[in-house]
Amino acid sequence: MSNYFILLFSLLLATSCGAQDPNKELKKLYPNAKKVEWNSDRNGNQEAHFKMNGSHYRADFTQSGVWIETERSIEWKDLPPAVKHTVKEHADKDDIVELEEVHHHKKGWFYDVEVEKKKKGKRDLVIAPDGQLIDKEEWK
Repeated sequence: MSNYFILLFSLLLATSCGAQDPNKELKKLYPNAKKVEWNSDRNGNQEAHFKMNGSHYRADFTQSGVWIETERSIEWKDLPPAVKHTVKEHADKDDIVELEEVHHHKKGWFYDVEVEKKKKGKRDLVIAPDGQLIDKEEWK
């Protein structure tokens, strides 16, 4: 019976060692973050909403505090010319409802452009900084 408790304790210790405090991780990544507000998203991840250098950001962390991605709300003027060109090939500028610059732990940097058309619905265009279309969702 004691071997069972030793094994259980070892597993518990091993899994807890990887845990981090999302707030400390946020401060390491973004020391100038202001007005930080935390909540949980629909996937159970921890979301920090904050302001930095006049922009609104959202950073996502796993439940154990590991950084997933950071999104910054931007405007049309903030897009690189190559990204603007790609957007114009797939959507009308007037149909854009949200623009975000995204830094993802695996995918790196990209732009997420949410488009909405009457009678068709919404879709996202995922575009690399060089203008390459990475992904285009079907209309929802």
